[in-house]
Amino acid sequence: MSNAFEELMRRIKQKERELLSQCDQGAMEIIADLDGSTRLIKGRIAHLNEAIDEINFQISNEDDVAAATYFALNIDNARRSCLMDSDLPQLRDCNDKINF
Repeated sequence: MSNAFEELMRRIKQKERELLSQCDQGAMEIIADLDGSTRLIKGRIAHLNEAIDEINFQISNEDDVAAATYFALNIDNARRSCLMDSDLPQLRDCNDKINF
């Protein structure tokens, strides 16, 4: 009887180790995905901040023709900067939420 109990305990502990290992592996994959998304978002933030600074400069400039030319030449870049063509799955529907 004691031997059967010890065998049962050994199997339970083995299964526990397997489950913990699977959880750890899954968590590491999620963390890696999160880190990748975080890097992408930080890069986009930096790019957006640069675009904001440039747009503010163009708006504050007294030359309306130069501002209109700038916006005409950079409209595609502005759309990409606003995450409309996002690499992030959760942001792919962003263009449905933002009327650009």
